Amino acid sequence: MKRDDDEGDLTAPASPVQGPIIEIVEEPVFTVWASGCPKGQPRARATRVGGFVRMYDPGSADAWKAALAAQVSSAMSKLGLTPYKVSSPLCLGLDFYMPRPKSHLCKSGLRSSAPRHHISKPDIDNLIKTIDCLHGVLFDDDRSVVSVTASKQYADGSDSGVWLSVSIKKSPLLTNASKGLPLRPELKT
Repeated sequence: MKRDDDEGDLTAPASPVQGPIIEIVEEPVFTVWASGCPKGQPRARATRVGGFVRMYDPGSADAWKAALAAQVSSAMSKLGLTPYKVSSPLCLGLDFYMPRPKSHLCKSGLRSSAPRHHISKPDIDNLIKTIDCLHGVLFDDDRSVVSVTASKQYADGSDSGVWLSVSIKKSPLLTNASKGLPLRPELKT
């Protein structure tokens, strides 16, 4: 992105592919709050049994994944929705709210020096991996998830959990007729 110093506006760089600009539109489906203490998906562990190596999941995120799946399932059944088929390209928005440590609090409430953003473990990529627990609940297969937007911060109150937003990607594939290449969506100026 180049900055136009005269006006203070951001402008998009020129695109190597010329053609019509397409707008990606998402059809909102639903948003659900899943309460609980978000846990990241732990790394797979290995152990030697006999002369063989066996891989296993330590299971430290199982309670969080079960709570997330149950709450999303309940929200979907209330809306009369069934798991989306692989042919539905899904976009997920995940806003994780992590519990605050006691050191952020004082007798009168939240300390003024308490940070807003959660910059310690679990890593956001490991939090995102826990959406695999929604297999059979939200989607038939997680390969139908084509876009994920995620953030993590400390919860303001005592409620920790995640806001999960689900939408269906609606983007017609236009091609550059002369080269047969798909067009890249451009940034609007």
